[in-house]
Amino acid sequence: MLDVFSDRVGITDGYSLGVRANWNLFDGGAARARSAQSKANITIAETRFTSQRNQIRYQVEQSYSNLQSNLSNVQTATVALNQAQEALTLARLRFQAGVGTQTDVIASETELTRAEGNRVRAILDYNRALAGLQRAVSNLGNP
Repeated sequence: MLDVFSDRVGITDGYSLGVRANWNLFDGGAARARSAQSKANITIAETRFTSQRNQIRYQVEQSYSNLQSNLSNVQTATVALNQAQEALTLARLRFQAGVGTQTDVIASETELTRAEGNRVRAILDYNRALAGLQRAVSNLGNP
C-alpha cells in the first residue's frame, strides 16, 4: 500500500506486508525413517540399561557372597588360633612336667605361628571382600 498525503510535502509513506510459507508434501520417507530410528534408539537404550542393572546386581551379589565366605574363614581361623594357643600351653606344661619333649613345644609354637598367619590372611581377605562389596554397591570404579 502506498499512501500519498496531499499536504504539499513530497514525502511518500510506504508499507509492505509479506507472508512466506514452506510445506513439504513429500520427503521421500525421511520423517518415517527418523521416527523408526528414534524408536530403535529407545529400545537399544532400554536394553543397555537392563544389561547394566543386571551386571551391577551380579557384582553386588558376588561381592556379598565373597564377604560371607571370608567372614566364615575368619571365624574358622580364630578357632584354629585358639586351639593352637591351647596346644602350646599344654605342650609347655607337659615339658615342664617332664612328660613332653622340647620338640613338641617347638612344633606347637610353629603351629601357633601358622595359625596366627592364617588368621591375619583371613582378616585381610575379609577386608578386601568388604571393600569389593562397598565398591560394587557404590558403583565406584566401574565404567
